Amino acid sequence: MYRSLLVLTAALFVIGTDSFVIAGILPDAGHSLGVRIGTAGWLITAYAFTYAILGPVMAALTTRRPRRTLLLTGRGIFVAGNLLTAFVPNF
Repeated sequence: MYRSLLVLTAALFVIGTDSFVIAGILPDAGHSLGVRIGTAGWLITAYAFTYAILGPVMAALTTRRPRRTLLLTGRGIFVAGNLLTAFVPNF
């Protein structure tokens, strides 16, 4: 049980801190994308809003699915999305 809890805690930590880490480098991120800091801030707001709204909705919709599969699929989508955004050349 403790191993499963540790894995879940690590996954939530990584996903939860993703939107907070970018706040520290917001001016650099905005500059590298060629947008104003306010516009880059709206991107963080959109991410946080989507996370807050869809988190409970997805939890309700996937109650009958195996938790391990959901966790691995969610992590995979999260990593793929982050890798995709790392290589986007512009806004």
